[in-house]
Amino acid sequence: MSHSLNRNLPAASNRAMKLHLICSLPLFACLVFSAKGQEEPAPELRVIKPEKELLILDPAVVDSPLADYPGPLSIGHLFDQMAADGDGATMMRRWLETWTRDLNINGAEVPARPGMVEKVIAPWQRADGFDPDGGEEWRPDLANAPFRLLAVVNRMDLVSLAPVYYGGMLVNAKAEGRLVYAVIDQQGRPLDHHFTVIFEYHMPEEGEVVAKLAKGWHELGGMPEFDQCYLDKLSSLTRAFTDRVRDKENGGWLPPTIAQVRTNDMALDEACEMREFRLSEKRNVLAPATLANTPSMAFARKGSRLNRVLANFIAANSEAAKDGSLELPEYLRDPSGEAVPVLAGSSTVPSKRFHWDSMRITDPETRHNFSMRTCNGCHSGDTNTEFCHISPRLKGQASEVSDFLRMDGRTMRISDPAQRRRTVKSNEMQDRIAAYLRVLQPELSERDLEKELRKVRRSH
Repeated sequence: MSHSLNRNLPAASNRAMKLHLICSLPLFACLVFSAKGQEEPAPELRVIKPEKELLILDPAVVDSPLADYPGPLSIGHLFDQMAADGDGATMMRRWLETWTRDLNINGAEVPARPGMVEKVIAPWQRADGFDPDGGEEWRPDLANAPFRLLAVVNRMDLVSLAPVYYGGMLVNAKAEGRLVYAVIDQQGRPLDHHFTVIFEYHMPEEGEVVAKLAKGWHELGGMPEFDQCYLDKLSSLTRAFTDRVRDKENGGWLPPTIAQVRTNDMALDEACEMREFRLSEKRNVLAPATLANTPSMAFARKGSRLNRVLANFIAANSEAAKDGSLELPEYLRDPSGEAVPVLAGSSTVPSKRFHWDSMRITDPETRHNFSMRTCNGCHSGDTNTEFCHISPRLKGQASEVSDFLRMDGRTMRISDPAQRRRTVKSNEMQDRIAAYLRVLQPELSERDLEKELRKVRRSH
């Protein structure tokens, strides 16, 4: 797969190409060294190291030059690669401006967030030396982008052919690679109350390609240090999904397969808010979109007409709701037959204990599994999380993760926010590791799978 950049792209993209060439040299040296030292093939399966293969938080990675623009882990690089013309700066500006005006998404009003100008745009413009009253259009300098990398996430576990349960929730999805960022101020501190962004990309679906990619990610776990060889290997793996590629059949370039961009914002206004964006057809803007499987907050008031409409839909699809495979439609019909928009244009989190509930959902497991699949249910009461699963950080520090994402192998007990004295067991990372093992070795027996999981637990 080629990752060469178009010669007609802006100078920033050409700089990224040079950086890629420079980074490739030590990677070649690492591969040569590895080949010489491996007279016999390495074992097919090592103990999974989630901190090196699945959820990478170490400052040696997230504070490395790869995370500085135009490095391949920088947010500017992602925008340059997404934009059809390679002008990631203009796409970035248009994206930020979506918070500065009132929107209507799927029939719901999404008010502007005034803090976007005060806390993000205006400080960035000052760092660029831009005068907003000068009559010219601002073109952000992506080298000054106030975003800090928090994590690189491998979600190849999602392609496991065996059923995968996350806290009782069945998931069927494509493999994804993700990059998580936090917004920072001009002194390098996370914004008060936090603002995080996650870019979620689809990985290739073909069996042989998936197996090769899984092997590549697993090789990261066998590297003793987060050294240059590790960084180069990681860079090649992330560029496989973040970078545009040459269209061999029709010429030109194919865009990266980005699924969506999601934001968690406690910093721009009083209410905690979540938004979702998708790449527009013309690939010139990240367009606001509905949040997958998340109802509008108009459906949240227990006992209301809309709450009953939602509850009736869940009751009619109770098995799918219980096993986690239920997909919310864009519209539902109320008792009069009127089509009612369901999916939220943005989602607020009123409190740490927030959860989706209805008097008509009597089975607690069905309620929990449905609620946990929503954006705001997953980031509050049903995972006992205070909005962020991966927290903003200062430079040189690793992000803290929620108990829900703990990597020590211990089982988490969640107090059901909808029912007293009921607890729900959860071990998200162990479930991800089990599914990832299925991708690495599909023939693994249940007994051998449990042995491998015990090895992972002992290693922590």
